[in-house]
Amino acid sequence: MKKKWITLMVVFVLSMTAMFSGCGQKDNASSSDVKTSGDATDNNKAEEANFNETGLPIVQEPVTLKVAARKRESIKKPFEELEMFKQIQEATNVHVEWQTTPVSSWNEKKNLILSGGKWPDVFYGNYVLNDNEIVKLAADGVFIPLEDLIDKYAPNIQKVFEEYPEFKAYITAADGHIYSLPTIHANFPYAIGAQFINKRWLDELGLEIPETTDEFYEVLKAFKGRGNSDEVPLSFRYMKGASAIQGIAGMFGSFGLTDNDMHIVVKDDKVIYTAIQPEYKEAVKYMHTLFAEGLVDVESFSQTYPVYKSKMKNSKVGVVNLWGLNGVFGGNYKESDYVFMPPLKGPGGDQGYVWKPSGALSGKGSFLITSTCQHPEVAIRWADYMVDPEISFQLSEGPIGKTFERTEDGKLKPIPDPEGMSHDEFRHQETAGANSFHMVTAEFLKNVIPSSGVAEKRSYEPIYEKVKDSIMFPPYYESPEDAKRAAIIRADVDEYIRETTSRWMLSGGIEEEWDAYVKQLKAMGVDELQEIYQRTYDTGQSMK
Repeated sequence: MKKKWITLMVVFVLSMTAMFSGCGQKDNASSSDVKTSGDATDNNKAEEANFNETGLPIVQEPVTLKVAARKRESIKKPFEELEMFKQIQEATNVHVEWQTTPVSSWNEKKNLILSGGKWPDVFYGNYVLNDNEIVKLAADGVFIPLEDLIDKYAPNIQKVFEEYPEFKAYITAADGHIYSLPTIHANFPYAIGAQFINKRWLDELGLEIPETTDEFYEVLKAFKGRGNSDEVPLSFRYMKGASAIQGIAGMFGSFGLTDNDMHIVVKDDKVIYTAIQPEYKEAVKYMHTLFAEGLVDVESFSQTYPVYKSKMKNSKVGVVNLWGLNGVFGGNYKESDYVFMPPLKGPGGDQGYVWKPSGALSGKGSFLITSTCQHPEVAIRWADYMVDPEISFQLSEGPIGKTFERTEDGKLKPIPDPEGMSHDEFRHQETAGANSFHMVTAEFLKNVIPSSGVAEKRSYEPIYEKVKDSIMFPPYYESPEDAKRAAIIRADVDEYIRETTSRWMLSGGIEEEWDAYVKQLKAMGVDELQEIYQRTYDTGQSMK
């Protein structure tokens, strides 16, 4: 009996101990939870107190953003040492940990960043990501929608969209969200590349600027007849990663249909895939004629831009394809050997040129905030500060006092490029320029005297406007499904076209192989690709 009583007492004590122990643990857990919640509340209050919804600085105590960006060769300083970014940091109190990569290796580095799982807070700069990447990564949750942040914290950005309402259709994804801000510059032309001819060579040979493809052929033969082995009549760049601006896509308009990197143009609201059209075939046949007679630089399929540029600076080439002469020769471009050559008339009288419908809109993938960013409101206010009209202009063109100066009547006047320095080099001494995110509007430019490069480009545009026969595909976003499918098709198609076209130009064979080539492209999905772009175009047009 005594044993039984002792046993019952032990069980009772253990039960009570467990009960009170459990209660103690529950109370302790609750106490811990309350403490954590209190800490979080305190932290939130501290962050709210640190952040200013309007005015400057953006934050009272410094906040650091990790920002990934591309860096072109002409930007010699690290981004953190550029005067413009120093000024922005001082004004906003937003510190930036820059993760810059040379443009030449950006694609590889970008893929490593995105696949690593540790994303920066912001992807920054003109064309930092392309449209397909934005659509896919947004669908995967890498980037956050920006429209609510813009409505709440970004009056400068809102004002730009009021001036360019059509651009909202271009940057709105198929799901209705805005994931990326674009770079905008009202000086961006509607006509992209241009051709230039060596006027000194023409004068020495007693020749005029050619106006037709037949005359062009004769001029190139005359250039070759100069007999200098280190000179080439015609040079361009046609390879993966090279811009159509330095290529020959514009020349294809002489045969009835201009080409571009996408091989997509729009005529009368109909999307056309250029690389399977008869006009494309005729243009390639003409180019083979030039190659067969030794009139074209064989390095056109491999040369880097610095090599290409060097040939121009040393007047070793007769005809080149460029954005403009100013980028090579600086403000003294009119003293160079080269002059603008209008589009040539082809055998059928065609003189077409493709037109860029979005004009001032440059890269849509210029400012994106990742879902791991702890301070999205700080990031969007930082972006909005950079869209301040005068800040944006300086981000693009360089600090006032360095590349531009104020006149007595308050206008901004360009400072001449120093002797021996191209405008590209001069412009990028203290800013990221072409690799920055900025929005320079036509309204602001009313008080800016155009630089020599802008004035040069504007002088060509009326000539191209008279002969435009199609438009480049407007920069609408595809749906995620269409974007994924288009990327898969183009991965193989683009390379096949490039390799086949290069071989035909160099060695011929297009007449015998054309039907098989078109059949192969259709098997690879170009008809479906055209349907995707037509659907995207129709949807985009309906959003305007």
